[in-house]
Amino acid sequence: MPFFKEGKGEGKGFLKYSLYLFYSILLFLFFLYLLFPYDKLKERMIFEIESRSSLSVKIHNLSPLLFNGIKLTDVELSLKNDPKKTPLFKGDARLRLSLLQLIRSGLSVKGSIKAYNGEAALNIANNRIAGEIRGIDISSYAALKALFGIDTAGIINGRMDISSSNNILSANGLSLTKAGGEARFDISQLSLRNLNVLGIKLPDTSFDAVQSEMRLEQGRVNIKRFSLEGRELTIQITGDMVLTGDIYSSPLNIRVRIKPSMKFEEENKIFFSMARGKESDGFYSINIRGALRSPIVN
Repeated sequence: MPFFKEGKGEGKGFLKYSLYLFYSILLFLFFLYLLFPYDKLKERMIFEIESRSSLSVKIHNLSPLLFNGIKLTDVELSLKNDPKKTPLFKGDARLRLSLLQLIRSGLSVKGSIKAYNGEAALNIANNRIAGEIRGIDISSYAALKALFGIDTAGIINGRMDISSSNNILSANGLSLTKAGGEARFDISQLSLRNLNVLGIKLPDTSFDAVQSEMRLEQGRVNIKRFSLEGRELTIQITGDMVLTGDIYSSPLNIRVRIKPSMKFEEENKIFFSMARGKESDGFYSINIRGALRSPIVN
């Protein structure tokens, strides 16, 4: 009997000291978590994004989430060369970062974003970019109005998945020459006002549905499907664009087919005079070539 009593006491002592050790480790990790230099992490994130792109970044606040998570509040992205600093993005984000990748001057992020009355999920790594957007309200996206003077409304949903044998995120920005993948999105109840196409102002119009499917392969973007279905206009776009270091110099080979209502066609004779003759199915065709910066219509 003494033997068993002594063994039982030793077992309790071992358990007691193990709990103390576990508690001490938890306290250490907790204080390490609280004392982590999040301001330095914010600066590093801004540096990584700005050094790899033409974007300017502002982060109002960065706070910790459990373990390797962070919450970004009031994030703003704009173009560096835009004197007005028009926000291309404004919202909040919850991210999970690979700290090891950051130490190695890399970037690996998983998280969620809330903006424009919708949300997005994303997964960014050196050789892969994937994401999904749900319920984004285009009318809340002020950049379209500020940059292009277009008033829009509609709800957009979509997804994208691109991967590469090389690092997609390079020191010079996105490198897509070795990348492949696809992107799809749709817009419900799209309305457009103050729309200019090739310098010609079109009347206000709307589309019940917009659907798009694009494929990226070895630096070439193939528009497999881009259709806009409305009462006044039906538009179908196909073709491709070869990506270059300067995106605005990327060569185009695009075919646009437009089927107007009789009223819309009558009100926009000048625009449709640039198109080829009407086809048997009621569509006009326009070919767009040249570069993104200076397209040529024929």
